[in-house]
Amino acid sequence: MQPCRECGFPVEFRFIDGRSIPLHTSGGCTAARNGADETRVRRSPDSECRKTNCPLCKQSVYFIRHNGGSAWIEPPLGPPWECHPCFESERRTAKADDIVSPELLAEVEPHDALITGVVQACEVGLDRSQTLLDILVGEDETVTLLLKGGADALVGHLVILAPAERLIYHASDVRLGFNVAATVAGPATLVGKGKILRSPMPNDELEKLRLTLKHGPLSKKQHGMLRKHRQHGLSGDWRLAELLAIIPFLGGREKDRAIHAAAVSIIERAEAHGDCSGAVTLAQVIAPGRRKRLTAWFREFSPISLDLTRKQRKAYIFRTPAGVHRPFRPNVARTTPI
Repeated sequence: MQPCRECGFPVEFRFIDGRSIPLHTSGGCTAARNGADETRVRRSPDSECRKTNCPLCKQSVYFIRHNGGSAWIEPPLGPPWECHPCFESERRTAKADDIVSPELLAEVEPHDALITGVVQACEVGLDRSQTLLDILVGEDETVTLLLKGGADALVGHLVILAPAERLIYHASDVRLGFNVAATVAGPATLVGKGKILRSPMPNDELEKLRLTLKHGPLSKKQHGMLRKHRQHGLSGDWRLAELLAIIPFLGGREKDRAIHAAAVSIIERAEAHGDCSGAVTLAQVIAPGRRKRLTAWFREFSPISLDLTRKQRKAYIFRTPAGVHRPFRPNVARTTPI
């Protein structure tokens, strides 16, 4: 197999309709060009791992569906992974020996309290040094773990978790193993199974973690702005520098409100001190579509002009050859959203 040019994971080439098509063995290219969030966040909506009753004999069984197929497993959900006898003859049901590779069995069988599950979703950090993994483990709640490294290749696959060893493995490939850094969430029935499942992560720590994964390591200033926003929202006394620091971490209407408040503050500062440099910083932290609206908004309510066409973006107060500029209208700007 050859590595994919985009994501680096193995691909197998097959001829389909006369064309050579690369097929990802991991379930899909992790470097899809559909935007940064779609690259970082992957989901497998068809994956299942749940406790249920056999539709034929009504006995308690575990049903597992993952990228490699499906299986009905006799309790417990772990070694020796015996298939439920009602489905042993069906071709779509995996054999017991196929559920976990022999190499992995030899690696994990000495460990206690193994946990089997199917990875439903992941969120990979911007620098691929950490991954949040949601794992279906046959319980009412999902286990969410923080792993070291980029573990998006596990999405949709059966995994074996060895809590005492702080390790998680791809069930059919022992080479795909990751260290577990922490437990974010999990069912109470699994608490105590090894050190990592002792206690979930508090909500405020989880929020910091998700922001770090999305935007990279945060500075002390950014942490301070996020703490202030959690306590007061945008109703507190915000300086322009603080608004510019918090905007990248907001979304929806809160982001629109923060952009508008920062833009009004830029107009007020430019009118009082002749300094409109904050307009460039604001343009750099918002999406291209918003930049066009921001440029037109500044032109309507102030003499501030934004030149975003050059490498060194520039903001300046436009004056005619006679030294006259358009009037500043901060009062109207405050009541007119961007």
